[in-house]
Amino acid sequence: MASVEGPSAQPLKPQRRVPGVYGRSRWFADRLGPRAALERLTQGFEHASGMPDADALATATVAEGLRLLARSGRDPGGIERPVLLDAAGRRLPLEEIGEKEDQVCRVGPPLDLGPFQDEAFLFVPLPSEGRLPGTDLSSTALVHRPGRGDITGGVTVVDAAGVDMATRLLIAKVVEPGRFEAYARPVDPWLVTALRTVDLHWDWIVAEHRLGIGTQLLDRICQVVLCAAPWRDVDPERLARAGVGSPGAWPGLSGNVCDRCLDALGPFVVDRGQVLKPPVLKLLPKWGWWTGTCGWEPIGPTPTAGFGGIGRVSQLVVHPKDPDEVFAAAAGGGIWRSRDGGLHWSPLMSDQPTLTMGALAVAPSNPSIVYAASGEDGGGWNPAWPGVGVYRSANAGGTWQLTTPVPSDRFSAVVVHPTDPATLYVAGNRGLHKSRDGGTTWITNPGQSSLLDGQATDVVLAHDAPDRVYAGLHNSGVWQSLSGGESPGGGTAAFSPLTGPGQLPSGSDAGWTKLAIGSAGAHGSQFLAAKIGPDGGRIFRTVDSGTSWTELAGAVAAVGYDEWCSVIAVSPDDENTLLAGAVGLSRTTNGGATAADWAGIAGVHADQQDIAFSPTSPQTGYLANDGGVYRTTDGGQSWTFRSGGLQITQFYDISASARDAGVLAGGAQDNGVYYRASSGTWRHIPWGDGTGVAIDPTDPRIVYFSSQNGVPNWLRRSVDGGQTHQGLSTAGLSGGSPWVTLIKLDPTDPVADPANNRVLFVCGHTELFRSTTGGQSWQRVADQAGTPFTTQGTITSLEFARSAPGVLYLGTSLGFVYRAQGGGATAVDWTLLSPPGTPNEAMFPDVPIQSIGIDPSDPDHVWVAFTGLGVTFSGRWGLTNPLGVSHVYRSTDGGATWQDASGRFTGLNLPDVPTSAVALHPTNRGTVYVGTDVGVFRTTTSGQTWSADSHNLPRSPVTDLTVGRGRLFAATMGRGVYFRDL
Repeated sequence: MASVEGPSAQPLKPQRRVPGVYGRSRWFADRLGPRAALERLTQGFEHASGMPDADALATATVAEGLRLLARSGRDPGGIERPVLLDAAGRRLPLEEIGEKEDQVCRVGPPLDLGPFQDEAFLFVPLPSEGRLPGTDLSSTALVHRPGRGDITGGVTVVDAAGVDMATRLLIAKVVEPGRFEAYARPVDPWLVTALRTVDLHWDWIVAEHRLGIGTQLLDRICQVVLCAAPWRDVDPERLARAGVGSPGAWPGLSGNVCDRCLDALGPFVVDRGQVLKPPVLKLLPKWGWWTGTCGWEPIGPTPTAGFGGIGRVSQLVVHPKDPDEVFAAAAGGGIWRSRDGGLHWSPLMSDQPTLTMGALAVAPSNPSIVYAASGEDGGGWNPAWPGVGVYRSANAGGTWQLTTPVPSDRFSAVVVHPTDPATLYVAGNRGLHKSRDGGTTWITNPGQSSLLDGQATDVVLAHDAPDRVYAGLHNSGVWQSLSGGESPGGGTAAFSPLTGPGQLPSGSDAGWTKLAIGSAGAHGSQFLAAKIGPDGGRIFRTVDSGTSWTELAGAVAAVGYDEWCSVIAVSPDDENTLLAGAVGLSRTTNGGATAADWAGIAGVHADQQDIAFSPTSPQTGYLANDGGVYRTTDGGQSWTFRSGGLQITQFYDISASARDAGVLAGGAQDNGVYYRASSGTWRHIPWGDGTGVAIDPTDPRIVYFSSQNGVPNWLRRSVDGGQTHQGLSTAGLSGGSPWVTLIKLDPTDPVADPANNRVLFVCGHTELFRSTTGGQSWQRVADQAGTPFTTQGTITSLEFARSAPGVLYLGTSLGFVYRAQGGGATAVDWTLLSPPGTPNEAMFPDVPIQSIGIDPSDPDHVWVAFTGLGVTFSGRWGLTNPLGVSHVYRSTDGGATWQDASGRFTGLNLPDVPTSAVALHPTNRGTVYVGTDVGVFRTTTSGQTWSADSHNLPRSPVTDLTVGRGRLFAATMGRGVYFRDL
């Protein structure tokens, strides 16, 4: 695919400000919190890995319940009626509700459980064979309704429930009172088909109720599937031989199955004007014949024609013998491989503890050995996550194992010995590390915690004299070892600085150092180039292994944040051909002594990260930058975008259409905005760092978006699905806004002429701006005297209540929550819900509220998610999380009071990791999802217990969750967008 000029060449995009990554570094630091220690993040990974999914939780619950019966001296075979026991085996009150039992699938009558402390175990005996014909009792499941003796409030599936057929018991762990119902899985193929069809058309069935036209569609489904006249006269034996059985009589029950279709669904309930999905339909995913997806599925974006970038790649390595095989380390998306020169890529990592990658190397003598160092060292610029150490693969990335830990948790380079695949050097933020046994052990020099302590920014070694090693140290300079980095006999210094007369700058004059070493040029490995200096703007070369150095042209590739993007490379067979990168890329073919010797390279994305040439085809090379991967076949003179299939976008924010499940948009790190049309096609809108996005509820072709620090000048809108876009008015806007500039639209639908009549807010730092004209004019939210409404702390989250758009909730960087009545247009509309000195304020962590979720049918039911890692509190009011650190809270009274919803039980609580997103199920009141740096978690008990919900979801930080038309979308910081059906 032909390359497309990156965002730096776009005439309309917001210009980079120096330092260009300061804003996103501040966003990242605030989000991660004050104690971003590797140990805490690693604990979060381990916690998440140990949390059960729904199947494992059911199995563990059955085993625990049977042990409880044994301890309390109860015979499981003697339980003939439902029993509720506390953790000590004492019987608790339970009432069987006397309703008719012939609902086709329901096991026994509903059960009303009274209040109890902590957790309890429910034991429900299963009926004898033949009592529920046409069902599979071994797959019996339990559902819960929150109200006692009440069938309103929605139905949630109890994950902590399973069947032990040896004792014929359904065993469940319950954590709150309410009404519980057990259902056996239907197996009759006619009924199963009917139920799946009902589920697939549920939105239309709900619409029938809203329109007041009864249940015509539901009746028609039953008639067409179960009661179709053409089947009535077919010989039942022929149908049986065809494997579908015969419609008609339902054994053991009165009436025809045609008449019992609605009985199989159970009672229809309307709660707050919403038709609640019946229990049997809620159980379809658990029973495995759901019409939707059973886990997370990738939805993109991946590059197509017209894309100018897809996401940041930190390093590349070319196969030592095949110039078309290349490995890429995606900054937040793990390791990828292409075998056709970058036309197509496949991921080699998904479920490792972390997918943040800093460095990568393939063993030259055995290309099956691959090393990947997790944790990206951006020199303080962000977003760049720490990692968990160095991975090793012995089968070219098929499987990975973590090596023994080293002190560093962020890495800049890995290099492998040319003839020994077990010997490697790793440049990390706490030193240069070396192993001679593939990472099983690591060598340290006397007085050091590594080979060479300091912030190692690069390492290279001579291919023909591998004991000659060069390392760059931040604010120190270039160091050389002639002994493989090891101190001979422990008495002689292993490294010496190349900072003498006629050599290189040292100390703060050295800055962030990047290195390149020659191979088959005139001076072979005696040639080195060093890109050095406070802004990476000085380039030196040596042809005598570092004894003397010559400075080349100055300021060729300088930038104030060179720690983020600085690279130097030399052609394998021509040491006069050099490439130097920072924001852009420059090339010389005559040594680069003067500025005139260097030429800028057009057509590549901004922020260069790495360059790798093929050892066997010197004219073939690959470039990594914030836009992805590029390929050259002419020694770097021209480059072609080669990122096909890479799904590595780092998203800050996404928005899904309320009308069309296929339409969504997202703002991406250094890659502007991506818009997905209902056809499934993605469109790329280069626009700096895309941040806040919002799709119009009435017309999904209308999308609002912002670049970094969007107020007042960088707010835009498209009314044609991203084909064109125009700037919003700046009239009425003032001041500035955070890096991620929030844009929120009133959810009212429909709105006549939404492009001109949509109400929306944009967030400044501590002020709000409101428009009633789709952004064509703005009014600052203020009181009658004109005094602006200001928040305590920077605004970090804002949401409308869908069922009552006049109600809004707002969160800040200091952990304060506000609520608005009356639309939020004036300062008097807003009330601080957590004033200093109150129980609410004492309960909340002192870190940003990154996300707010509001029940779509109840504006008083609200959840807030706090980010941070090892967060601190101003008090310890009412915490129930066993970790003592909580990230999620809920209120059912509009924020007057709050409850810790991070989990009440060890092992079933949320991990202490940055929590960036919260989303409520559109119909299940107790079901909530949160997105964290270690995956997605789900509760069906309003936050009392949690389980992992990351099946098929790569372990890339989840930065946003949003619901759209029966789907949950997850934005990741390195693997694009994933979705799952709800």
